[in-house]
Amino acid sequence: MPLPYNHDIKAILERRYHRNLLYGYYGGIFNPVEDKFYACTWVKLSTVDYDEFIWHHEQLMGSSAMYFDIEKTRKQVDSNSWQSKTPKECIDEGIYLYFSVLFMGVFFENEWFITPSLCFYGNDLEEVKLKERAEANITSGKTWESSLFLPEKEIDLKGYPKMGLSPTSLEFKNVPWMVSIIKQERKERLNHAYCIYINEEYLKPFFEKLKIRDYENFVSADQLRYGYTMIFPEHKKYTLFCGLIENNQGKWRLEYFFLNEGKFYRWTYFSKTEHDFSFFYGDLIIADLQQISNWDQEPYLDSSCTMDDPHFWNCYVFSRDSSSGEFLYLEEIHFD
Repeated sequence: MPLPYNHDIKAILERRYHRNLLYGYYGGIFNPVEDKFYACTWVKLSTVDYDEFIWHHEQLMGSSAMYFDIEKTRKQVDSNSWQSKTPKECIDEGIYLYFSVLFMGVFFENEWFITPSLCFYGNDLEEVKLKERAEANITSGKTWESSLFLPEKEIDLKGYPKMGLSPTSLEFKNVPWMVSIIKQERKERLNHAYCIYINEEYLKPFFEKLKIRDYENFVSADQLRYGYTMIFPEHKKYTLFCGLIENNQGKWRLEYFFLNEGKFYRWTYFSKTEHDFSFFYGDLIIADLQQISNWDQEPYLDSSCTMDDPHFWNCYVFSRDSSSGEFLYLEEIHFD
């Protein structure tokens, strides 16, 4: 069934995407209640300057390709190995002749969530047949039962233990999978930007001062990944962070610190264990956290996940002595 031209879907897309991603728009369909849609573009590469599309296509994080000679996409590196040509090389050599951007959308929580995907097509079929195949994926079968429109399911392979959802998926487990993916990506970008700022503005100067003030105990502090691992609630008003700390005897220990309203504290809830060398210590962090929270896997760290359990913060971080009113597990660090 040919894909009909739909002005309403185009209006939704053109308010959210650059015109280069919509170039060649030729049709789309809603489901019967108009809370889901598919839409397509179709572009013959010989009719455009592909350099004008490269940047926008690169933002889509990958592409697929169909109906082409796969042998022509391989570059021989030596007698024993080869590598794939880039999409641009395949276009320049006439291996890819067309491209199409497929948009899938679902209306959820009064907002359109949309995922675009890019596909290149070769010359194994005539253009009219290629378009028919592309349209058939949308207009036939159980179109509206795509897994992306449904909540993500646990992977259950016969003969293997059932694989639970990843920590980043659990927060959004009861929403359409497409919505979950987009929400995770948004939250992870915000968390990452926050961590970069806190790391540069506060943590690096903090560890530099710590080394100057107490060199015997703080010779260096190793980061887990691209920065010091941080644990914070979604509102980001305060932050726990940690590092593997080396003393001047060459011994290493995992230490936690806390930043709140510009003040630094040592978080002392867990005891310290010395190690003879530095290593990837994500498992140590999780071994601690799983005792007092639901964070029981390393993927919780440095991700879209935030620690939003009030019990964690109230009982294990901000808890005070009932008599003195002093923090039980926080020791303020002064540099004066």
